[in-house]
Amino acid sequence: MIDIRLFGRTRVQTPHRVLEFTDFGGAKPRHILEILCLRGGGPVATPALADLLWEGRPPRSWPATMYSYVALLRRVLQPGIPGRHTVVRTTEAGYRLDPRGVEVDLHRFDRLVDEAGGSPPAIALPLWQQACGLAARDLLEHESGVSWAVRARAEHRARVVDAALAGARTALDLGVPLVAADLARRATLADPQNEEGWQVLIEGLGRAGRHLDAARACRHRLREAGTEPDAHTLRSAVLAAGPQQAGRDR
Repeated sequence: MIDIRLFGRTRVQTPHRVLEFTDFGGAKPRHILEILCLRGGGPVATPALADLLWEGRPPRSWPATMYSYVALLRRVLQPGIPGRHTVVRTTEAGYRLDPRGVEVDLHRFDRLVDEAGGSPPAIALPLWQQACGLAARDLLEHESGVSWAVRARAEHRARVVDAALAGARTALDLGVPLVAADLARRATLADPQNEEGWQVLIEGLGRAGRHLDAARACRHRLREAGTEPDAHTLRSAVLAAGPQQAGRDR
């Protein structure tokens, strides 16, 4: 089994070695692996792959060049194994990853989120926590110069925010406010403008008796919005969580 990590800096653990970000023989073979992972095991047609690799401007010789990149990727991942028998499979139209031979952290995140969404609260909460723990760092964090990675990162960041908020709301309902605050903080880190994340963070800290931390979070949020809060504003905002708490506890 080959373990592929896309959160943070791309890293691959094979049965024989660890491949770091710079161990793929260049950026293009690494990009092919990342694109195939983003497709979740589904096929990627070679013209579409070329369009992504060369940002919409593939060279005339792209079929041969891409084949050489795929061959290099296969040798790096599974040296000594014939190309078509590696986890990078050839399809009628292009390439795909064989899900039987790889474990991708992004796919595990998706499975955890799906399972949490269909589970009762007490079972769902640790699943939300595991999912958010996996995604503690950005997807393809170091792929800053390619548009497809930037788009994928932004789209997945929104999924992380949704998962963190779902977990935070579940934690409040289960009466574990510090867990709620931790998950809500993850949401605000991924999206500093997410108002619900700040509200749940402040409420969770307030319900846990961490009023000073709640006031600090409120101050930070107001400053993010361009407002310099005074003491009365901070106190009012923290105390405003009281009715919400009472409503949840009934």
